[in-house]
Amino acid sequence: MTAWRVRAAGGLPWAALLVLAAGGVPAHAQFGSALGVGAAEGAAGAGGLGGFGEGGGGGGSGGTPPFYITTGLGASLTATNNVSLSSNDSQSSLILTATPYIQAFGQRGWLRGSLSYALSASVYSGGDQRTTFNNSLSAQGTAELIRSRMYVDATASISRQMISPFGTQSPSPIFNNANSTQVSTVSVAPRLNGQIAGQVDYSARAFYSYSSSGTSLASDSSTFGAIASFNGSTRWSNLGWGLNFSYREVRFSQGRNEFDQLNWVALHYSGIPDVVLTARANQETSNITSLNNETHYGYGGGIRWAPSPRTDFTVQYDTRVFGSSHLYAFNYRAPRSVWSISSTQGLSTGQGGGFGGGGFYGGSVPANTTAYQLLFAAFASIQPDPVLRAQLVNNFLRANGIDPNATIAPSYLPNQVTEQLSNQASVAWLGKRDTAMLSVNQTRSTRLGPLSNPGNDFANGQPITWLGFSGTWSHRLTPRSNLTATLSQQQTSGAADSTFRTANLMWSSQVAERASAALMGSYSVQRGSGGYDMFSITATFNIQF
Repeated sequence: MTAWRVRAAGGLPWAALLVLAAGGVPAHAQFGSALGVGAAEGAAGAGGLGGFGEGGGGGGSGGTPPFYITTGLGASLTATNNVSLSSNDSQSSLILTATPYIQAFGQRGWLRGSLSYALSASVYSGGDQRTTFNNSLSAQGTAELIRSRMYVDATASISRQMISPFGTQSPSPIFNNANSTQVSTVSVAPRLNGQIAGQVDYSARAFYSYSSSGTSLASDSSTFGAIASFNGSTRWSNLGWGLNFSYREVRFSQGRNEFDQLNWVALHYSGIPDVVLTARANQETSNITSLNNETHYGYGGGIRWAPSPRTDFTVQYDTRVFGSSHLYAFNYRAPRSVWSISSTQGLSTGQGGGFGGGGFYGGSVPANTTAYQLLFAAFASIQPDPVLRAQLVNNFLRANGIDPNATIAPSYLPNQVTEQLSNQASVAWLGKRDTAMLSVNQTRSTRLGPLSNPGNDFANGQPITWLGFSGTWSHRLTPRSNLTATLSQQQTSGAADSTFRTANLMWSSQVAERASAALMGSYSVQRGSGGYDMFSITATFNIQF
């Protein structure tokens, strides 16, 4: 199942081996999107549904493999009746795609991280398409420069994204259209934590990220800033305090520079078992809502209830310069299922996360939960070691033909900071021979600034609203084969309206020790702006070296 390991790894627990056996074998139906993700993916929501990487560093121990490397080559042949995704000029085509890929993750001494990269080359027969190349990259790393004190986090990604949320949406990167572009993003964030006089905990973090849209039709952007926080206790054991100072600035190549400086003070009360109550006061200076700098004084508070490592409930609310922000989240992990419900309102740059460097409440703003995050939480009772659990989850996703990054999160390329309200519910269930996942999402994005380019999606002042769902079911037919079905829909409304639906049915099987094959039928339809119908059949073969 693996090509080689830098050093022999300790054995997986018997429970993990049983799950791998139940999952079948890798079968890459859509190369580049189903290669797995890194183990350093950040948490999603209070309590954390993500992978490892949000905690401190450290070397491998207790049988943890320092690095795990897999290389392979995939080939696919796709027959479609509408290669150009056109509403009035559909053209049939055969698409031959070759995809070499490499995966590596693990930890060694002061360094840990993951890398998943694939390069796909597609050749078309019929239609107006020429040979295309698509890169897919997901890389994360953490370096521990001073043990338990100073770290540097870095990430890099390459993926295809929509230019406009109202344009044509593509079910796969091989169906390129004028509304998609290859987006490259890189970020680095050094951080420092420790204690002052043994009484006050402190943490400081600087961050910088740059995104290249790859087209003149969308804006490049860079985000930078810093966050410093201090927490301490008082003479009353149940009462603590906190201070936080943050600055964030984003620069758009086709828009203006926008910044937000936020300082707050908080009191924390923990006299009730498993409950923490918080009261906050904040001062915020920003140019996001006006051409000139505005200063606003606000207040807020919240409650967090965590009766066990499997249950977490959070309610947070604050008044801000743009109105109000909130975080409502409930996460629960049962023996064979994981449940996640969240509602988030705050600042966004339109690509699934918060406004740089983490959210107002500390850590990551809960983004739309991916299939990888759900299963990473569900497998916690099977494999507590985060590195081995990431390997286990990635193998399980590939074996069952599930895209690890599958989500119905709206992701597009705006040229301004927006106010975003996102409501989401997700559940994953693991049976003896079946796996099922369901997510529903409602997101509304609203323009905050007084200016907007004429061609911008917010130019008419209307908010953009997304409403969607995604469901995946996988069934193990035999110890060597699986059947996977997916169904999703996303409805977009605002300056224009469109509805995009896609359905897939895939059979996959192991044909040799390091080889697998799959056959998938797919139907996609879009109504409204950029409407089309498309049916395709894809046969794939994958070999690991």
